[in-house]
Amino acid sequence: MTFRTIAHGLLAILAANLFALPALALCQGQSLLGDLRADQVEALDASVEGRPYARGRLWEVTRDGKSSLILGTIHLPDPELSKVPEAVAERLKTARILFLEIDKPEEQRMQRALMLNPSLSYYSGPERLSDHFSGDEWARLSEAVIERGLDASSLNQLKPHIIWMTLALPRCAVLAQFNGTAILDREVERVAIKMDVPVDKLETYEELLAILESGTYAEQVEAIRLTLPALDEAEDQLATLKHLYLEDEILKIWEFSRIKALEDYPAEIVNEMMDEANEMLLVTRNNNWMKKLVPAMSEGDVVVAVGALHLGGPDGLLTLLEQEGFAVSRVSE
Repeated sequence: MTFRTIAHGLLAILAANLFALPALALCQGQSLLGDLRADQVEALDASVEGRPYARGRLWEVTRDGKSSLILGTIHLPDPELSKVPEAVAERLKTARILFLEIDKPEEQRMQRALMLNPSLSYYSGPERLSDHFSGDEWARLSEAVIERGLDASSLNQLKPHIIWMTLALPRCAVLAQFNGTAILDREVERVAIKMDVPVDKLETYEELLAILESGTYAEQVEAIRLTLPALDEAEDQLATLKHLYLEDEILKIWEFSRIKALEDYPAEIVNEMMDEANEMLLVTRNNNWMKKLVPAMSEGDVVVAVGALHLGGPDGLLTLLEQEGFAVSRVSE
C-alpha cells in the first residue's frame, strides 16, 4: 500500500469539529436520545445545568460599543446544517474580517502535506498497535478501517491519533466524501469571499496536528479502544449530534458522548479520557485562538465561525471573552 493511498483516506480524519467533508446523503441514522434510560436522561440534563452558555449557536459580543458576531458551527455536511443563518449573512456585508478554525487555503495546504510528507502520519517508534488489542478488538478495528477506505495492513504503520480520527466518521460519510455538499464553515467562507470580506484562520494545520499528537502512545491507544463499541451505531451517533445541534443543546453533545461511553467502560476510564480530550481539543485551542480574537474583536465588525463545542462552558470562548470585558448576548437566527 502506497503512502499516497493512505493519504487519500486521511483527508477525512478531522471530521469531528475540524475540516470539511462532503455530504452524508448515504447516512440513515436515527437519534439515540429516545433510547436513553431515565437515569441517563437525568444525568444528561444535570450535566449542563448551571454551565455558562450551554445552549445557543449565535452570539453577539460587544465591548466599548464595538460589536462582533460568533457562530457555533457543526462540521457535518448536510443541507439542514450548512445553510448560512440570515443574521450571519447580513453581518458579513459590513464585516472587516471573518475568522475560521481552518480556512480553505490552509486545508489545501494540509492535504498537500499529507500527500508529500509521510512523517505526518507514519509512526516510527518501537510499539506495534496490534500488541495492545485482543484478537476480537483487532478484528473489529481492522474491519472498521477497511470500511473507511484504508488497508488494515497499514494499522501498525500509522500514528494512533490518525487511526482514532479516522474512526470518527461512519462508513457512509467516507463513501460520500466526494459528493460535494459543504459544511457550514465553508458556506460562511464562500459568502464572505463573495462579499470581498477577508478570511483568516485561527490556527495552522501544524499547530492542530501537534495538539492531536501531544498525548502519550498509551493514551492514544486507549482513545482508539474507547471508540470501538460505538462503531456499530456510528450513523445513529451522528444523527443524535445533528438533533442536539438543531435544538441548540450544544453542551449536551459532549455529555451525550460521555453517557454512551459509560455503557461500555468504567467511569474512571471514561472521565479521564473525556477530560483529556476536552483539554486537548477544546481548552488548549480556545486559549490559543484568544490571542487573535481579542485584539480583532476589540475593534469590532468581526464574524467568527467555529465549532459550536468551543463556545460554551467555563473554558469556552464566550466565557473567556466575558472575562476580557466583553458583553455576550444570544442572537436569534
